[in-house]
Amino acid sequence: MNINECTPDQLRRIAALVSAATGRPTTYSSLRHAAKGRRGVSADMALAIERAAAQIGLDIRRETLASACAGCEFARRCRPSA
Repeated sequence: MNINECTPDQLRRIAALVSAATGRPTTYSSLRHAAKGRRGVSADMALAIERAAAQIGLDIRRETLASACAGCEFARRCRPSA
């Protein structure tokens, strides 16, 4: 699943979980902008989003959110082959 496939309610839940986990305010609007490609996502934020999404049963991979994660050889080795 990609973040741009999330419903507004799912994005709000992810934003709340990311805020709680990181202590940094994360809003629905910032995630909506990231989903539309208007705002970039850091590797740290991509990890927080991936973990928050998993808590609500979504499989949003950090590699789809941050170019640093997409190009990370370690991340590719850690993922099971599809």
